[in-house]
Amino acid sequence: MADRVLEAFEAFLHFRLGLADRTVEEYVREMRFFDTWRSEKDWGELSAEELSAYLGTRRQGGLGLRSGARALSILRQF
Repeated sequence: MADRVLEAFEAFLHFRLGLADRTVEEYVREMRFFDTWRSEKDWGELSAEELSAYLGTRRQGGLGLRSGARALSILRQF
């Protein structure tokens, strides 16, 4: 995953969701891991549901489906 994609994802988490720095760093680290794992599996496009399921629900401290969809939208722009 390109660094500029992760920078955009980071900005999204900071400014749109208001997450703390530590939380953002954890998500970015997770996205790097997930991107590597996904590329090894040779998946096609990633759906909002898959992204949300991977990152967890809001109740679990994750992004939730709507925020996962927004994050996915930003990631697809790059």
